[in-house]
Amino acid sequence: PHSPGGPPAHTPPDWSTWWRFNADGFLDLKRSIHEGEVQTGSDDFFLGRGEKRAHTCVTRPTRAQIDSRVLPALERALTRERATDILTGALIALAKIDGEGLDRRALLIQRFLGDPNQEVSETATIALGILGDDRAAALLLRLLRDDPLARRLLGKSEVPYRTRAYAAYALGLVSQRTRQETLRIEIASALADLLDSPSFSTRDIKVAAMNAFGLCVLRPGPGGEAVPGSPRIRCREDQLEFLLDYFDPARMRANRRSRHAFVRAHAPVAMARLLAAEGRVDPRYRQRIAELLMEAAGSRSNSEREVRWGSIIGLGYIGNAAGSLRTQLDPRIRETLSSCLDRGTPQGRGLAAIALARVGSTPGQGTEGNAAEEQVANLLQGRLTRGGSLVRPWAGLAIGLFNRRLREAGRPLHTPTLVALLEEACRCVRPQEVGAYLIGLGLAGYAPAGPIALEQLARFKGDDEARGACAIALGLLHERAAIPALQAIVDDSRYRPDLLRRAAMALILLGDRSLGERLGAMLRTARGMATQASIASALGTIGDARSIEALTEMLADPDRTDSARAFAAVALGIVCDKDALPWNSPLAVGSNYPSSPPTLTAPSATGILDIL
Repeated sequence: PHSPGGPPAHTPPDWSTWWRFNADGFLDLKRSIHEGEVQTGSDDFFLGRGEKRAHTCVTRPTRAQIDSRVLPALERALTRERATDILTGALIALAKIDGEGLDRRALLIQRFLGDPNQEVSETATIALGILGDDRAAALLLRLLRDDPLARRLLGKSEVPYRTRAYAAYALGLVSQRTRQETLRIEIASALADLLDSPSFSTRDIKVAAMNAFGLCVLRPGPGGEAVPGSPRIRCREDQLEFLLDYFDPARMRANRRSRHAFVRAHAPVAMARLLAAEGRVDPRYRQRIAELLMEAAGSRSNSEREVRWGSIIGLGYIGNAAGSLRTQLDPRIRETLSSCLDRGTPQGRGLAAIALARVGSTPGQGTEGNAAEEQVANLLQGRLTRGGSLVRPWAGLAIGLFNRRLREAGRPLHTPTLVALLEEACRCVRPQEVGAYLIGLGLAGYAPAGPIALEQLARFKGDDEARGACAIALGLLHERAAIPALQAIVDDSRYRPDLLRRAAMALILLGDRSLGERLGAMLRTARGMATQASIASALGTIGDARSIEALTEMLADPDRTDSARAFAAVALGIVCDKDALPWNSPLAVGSNYPSSPPTLTAPSATGILDIL
């Protein structure tokens, strides 16, 4: 099963799409569920909310429960069922869980690679990556390369392009988990070879390879002199050199057969991820990358819009608030982003607001490390109060991100920007804007916004999207006075799955101890497909081991709809997930999602970022 829907075919400049792909790290639901203590330096510590965080009274799944109940239930579903939704839900769930029988699970997942249903086959491919078993890498490499043995395994004359794209993403995930640097080098070299090969009829495979290449972080240091037969990519410097060459507009013009702009649009994010990874590389790489990205994003650039969007995102992760001279690198980065905020496509302007928030809240080195903090704050506030209708919500969200990052760095909040944002939230009557302002205030943890968010929750009764955003904001603001209103939304949202899930997420953040029992009672009486699916998904999000019994029974119940049973499998995977954040978060956060082919994210919600 997939999320409730991907972005439209031509993603509008909507802040909510950015939030969907970047929210998980800010919400951090598992920490809210399982960790009640407030640590010095944490978000709640700086909020001054006392000694303990309010937290949901839940029980973590035990290894015995996972091995005796959850894994057997999922394995039974995979051996007995044929419904596509159940199979795909169980495949992903089985891969997420850290339990016994890793070899057995890998073999079971591999059986579905040759499934005649393409969706099942490609889901099995990414499930091998989520599982994180080094031994799956050899098979994934064969799928990526369209190897004859891979064709025979799939029973096809060629490996479908979607399967090859999913194999690339899976290899990126494996590279993040493996402890074997030699395997990581092999994966990086294979991805580079594919990126340099002649263009395919679709962009999916190369876009997947580019994004996976950014996840495959090699150790810095000299790779040594290349010898015949050695991998072409041997260290992180080799990766950066490859990407610099790949992104260079001059090289693109010289080799249009392999370096399409749609693929190059994802290179800035890959470079930014490699620069930000642990292990210092020569600082001159930052300079070289920033120069290329500024050229691509600047007002005189003739780059395609997708390349400009990727360059804006990349600059947001490279620049900081240091320096005051116009000749210095970081002031030039900020100047480039400021120009993008005022001209270009609405999408680019929104992304520039987010990038400026990151840059202005990132301290640089030296005595002028925070020189531009006030300048960026004033710039964002100006766009909030005097910008156009498409830019204002982005500016509000950016102000929230800016202040959250200040708080995380131990610096005081920029109160004038938050006061201005609160005023906008108070008088906002547009449902498509109010959520951005309130979530921005929630990100900043600005306590005076709590009552306003509660008022707006009541005002926008006819708009589920606005109410869902208000609910999330109330959770981020720790506004416990909102618990009764949110409980009422949960009770009344049986047929509105997205609103129900967001209200449940808010109640998790607020530490509602009755939520699990409330949803459990609803699940026992629910009959509609959408209702069963949404309640099961919300139960999984809570992560309470006490929901395992109900979810395993639901998965095995033939009287339930296939969709509801599939979501029970998904929920089991979420409850018992070995990771704190969703498995696709490394690909989603900071991604160039507006430049997405269908296998990354799509309106039909069949991309890699849409799978739950």
